[in-house]
This record gives sequence, structure tokens and C-alpha cells, in this order.
Amino acid sequence: MNELEFVLNKILDIDIKASNVKSATAEKLKNDEVSLSESIKNLEKELIEKDRIELARKYEKAMEEARMQSAQIIEESEKQMNEIREKYLLVKDELRQKIVDQIILS
Repeated sequence: MNELEFVLNKILDIDIKASNVKSATAEKLKNDEVSLSESIKNLEKELIEKDRIELARKYEKAMEEARMQSAQIIEESEKQMNEIREKYLLVKDELRQKIVDQIILS
């Protein structure tokens, strides 16, 4: 029976070691899953922050372009207005005289 007990003890040892390996593997998988989950969350936060910064930069760029276009339109409008005013001032007296002449002649 010594040999039989020896073999049974070896089988029990192997079974215990297999159970320990299985438990250790399950624990490692659980830890890896938690670690991976945290890494994914951190990556998501990082990507969201990068996207937020990029969108803010694009928004500021678009707003600056709009301000520049607006200033250019205002400048061009004022220039055209001044040109029209100058042309009017050149012919104002002549127009006034023509209107007076037509009123008198009518």
C-alpha cells in the first residue's frame, strides 16, 4: 500500500498545484482586466481632452478669421461710403442749381 499511497499523494499534490495555478491565473486575469479597464478609461480621458483642446483651437481660429473678414468688410464699406460722399460733394452744388432751375422753369 505504500506505493498506492505514494501515487495517491502525488495525484493529490498535482491536483492541489493545478487548483493553485487555476486560482492564480484567475486572479491575474482579474487584475489584468482591472488594469486594462483603467488604462482604457485613461486613454479615453486623454483623447477627449486632446479633442476638446483641438476643437477650442479650431473655434478660436474660425472666430479670428471671422473678425478679420468683418473688419475688412467694414473697412471696404467705409471706403466706398467716403468715395460716394466725395463724388456727391463734387456735384452737390451743380445738382442743387439744376433742381432750382427746373423749379423756376416749371
